[in-house]
Amino acid sequence: MLVKRRIYRHLLIVRMSTRKCSFHWTILSVAVPTLFCFIALIKLQYHKYLYNSVTSIDTVHMRKGTPTFSDTVTKVDVHVDIESVIRCKSQSMGCFNLAVMKEKIDRSEQSSLMSCLHDCSKSTYRYYGKIESTCYCANDSKHLADIQSWTYCDKTSRRDKRIEIFHITEPCHKGFPEALVQKYYVGCVPLLPQMFMFDKERVFRTSAPSIEKCIYLCEERKFSLAMKSHEKTICLCFEPRTVFRNATELETLLKQCEGSSKEKSFHLYHTYQENRFCSSRAFLEPNESPVTALASPPGSGNTWMRYLLEVATGIYSGSSYGDKKLRKGGFIGECTTYNSGRTLAVKDHFKKKKNRNYERAIILLRNPFHALLADYHRKYSGHVATVDDEKLTPEVFKAYISKSAPEWLRRLQRYFTHIKGDKVVVLYEDLVDNLLPQMRKVVNFFPRKLIEKYIPSPEDRLVCLILDHTGSFKRPKSEFPYYLFDEEVKTTIRKALDKLRNLLRQNNLGELPKSYSDT
Repeated sequence: MLVKRRIYRHLLIVRMSTRKCSFHWTILSVAVPTLFCFIALIKLQYHKYLYNSVTSIDTVHMRKGTPTFSDTVTKVDVHVDIESVIRCKSQSMGCFNLAVMKEKIDRSEQSSLMSCLHDCSKSTYRYYGKIESTCYCANDSKHLADIQSWTYCDKTSRRDKRIEIFHITEPCHKGFPEALVQKYYVGCVPLLPQMFMFDKERVFRTSAPSIEKCIYLCEERKFSLAMKSHEKTICLCFEPRTVFRNATELETLLKQCEGSSKEKSFHLYHTYQENRFCSSRAFLEPNESPVTALASPPGSGNTWMRYLLEVATGIYSGSSYGDKKLRKGGFIGECTTYNSGRTLAVKDHFKKKKNRNYERAIILLRNPFHALLADYHRKYSGHVATVDDEKLTPEVFKAYISKSAPEWLRRLQRYFTHIKGDKVVVLYEDLVDNLLPQMRKVVNFFPRKLIEKYIPSPEDRLVCLILDHTGSFKRPKSEFPYYLFDEEVKTTIRKALDKLRNLLRQNNLGELPKSYSDT
């Protein structure tokens, strides 16, 4: 009996102590998260206070000793003659086996990669690279490297003495010419509170009296974006993925700046510093991808679409033509064969009745009134120039349309005759007006595993696309020459359009906009 009482007593003690521990643990589990939330709230309020101190007009009247934006600014010497600064912009194309064509390249001894860039740019070359102390310059990538040997630039490629090839996108020049500053203008955005949540290694905050000096300070610290207040001297330097959480947010922010709000916002510019995440490109393994045609009639924006696709996916595009001008302009996928499977999509206008074995196709369409006019400009003045008004007469243009409009339709018919696999139709006008959803549709047309193998976070690459979606081969806007399109020309084009509408219906690829029937 005594033993039983002792057992019951011990069990009672254990039970009471367990209740106490459970009670203490409950208090602890509530108190700790509450403490962390309280600290986070204080931190958030502090950052909002800094944010308001920047955006408030009455900042100068704030109480002495109160923390303001100036407390987070790194003071730098801005007394630099920026007009004498030598600036160049280039982009890495990857590492390759050296394949020098002696008669096509230039070489010299240079101590650094930057001096190699200056030397090649001075001699008006478009590509450069350096192995040990030897600098190589060329106007065509295939004169310098074996394009088929592409690989990522890492320790292995450097040990194997492969050459990293760079494309000179902006030749070296002095200072900050206004035209070049505006060329790299992205848009205006409101100041975001999260810009104050990072240390100066990720978001560098300083003061600069002009946008030119702001860009200079950001380039000196190796940042690819510079943001300057319109009304004040505030200058911010950062990388896109640090501040902008996704492409949709960035696109919305850029659209918010309209009218009077533009004067009170912050203006965003690209610097000449390369952002390796946004600029990186890769070739696929041989036959890794189904051979996909990027099919369009000439003048529909095929080259621009290739640029958008490369920025959005980080994978090179190809071509069935091997255009030298495009190779010089950075489209080194022109060096590959159309059916190698090493490029994501292959440009093809189906000019001749060649039975190329494409498995699937992205079909790019544009209002034929504009597409035929754009092709006329390309044919007689190049990829980005326009024909002089004196040479663009109704008589000459009518003769051109009488041949080109039926050929425009025949090319489109060949897409459906020769390509039996999946197809997706993209409208040029939708790319202009709604870039993000259209590019998501195009990217999703490819196997997801394939895209994610080369870009683990495809959504982050779309941020790069929103920041830079123009490229070097997009013809600038000009006034539309309505006088060229008389009723006879319009009738010819509309007949071709009616046949195309029937073709799209038969293949369940949607309808064309009604606006396509008019200029």
